Amino acid sequence: MRAVVLQVRSNPLLLSLSAMIIISLLVGLIGQGNGEPPARPNAEITDALVIGFRDSSDGTVIVTLGDTDQELAVFESGEGFFLRGAVRTLVHERKIRNIKSRSSFELEKLKTGSLLLSDPMTGYWIALDAFGRDNVKVFQDLLDKSKTQHYFNLVVSD
Repeated sequence: MRAVVLQVRSNPLLLSLSAMIIISLLVGLIGQGNGEPPARPNAEITDALVIGFRDSSDGTVIVTLGDTDQELAVFESGEGFFLRGAVRTLVHERKIRNIKSRSSFELEKLKTGSLLLSDPMTGYWIALDAFGRDNVKVFQDLLDKSKTQHYFNLVVSD
């Protein structure tokens, strides 16, 4: 009987890729932490608007003022991809936590000029300005439109 000897050669690229995969998996598992939302920026809120979102059967998304039926904006099917994605992210956090509420979200402008879309039900938020000027403009337009149509804006001050 003959013994088979396998000779393993050290491949630096393969070893590096393997190490990166293992580190990524560990960081992913550890990074899940305690399931708490990240800390919010420590900046004053200068303008805020409570907005809701409704999906229509034809793919239209209707942005409403708070929990009312008062329309603030309408995005037809094929429009508002970033808005849809941002809201879907926050809704996903609700689903993970078995929160079935259709409560509104808060659009907040900070003193720094940043815009946040936040969910008071979960505490999660999205820094919208991290996604570029064009994407922020969609939400800034909602704030501006609420002012020109004389909707109530919630301004928080200390």
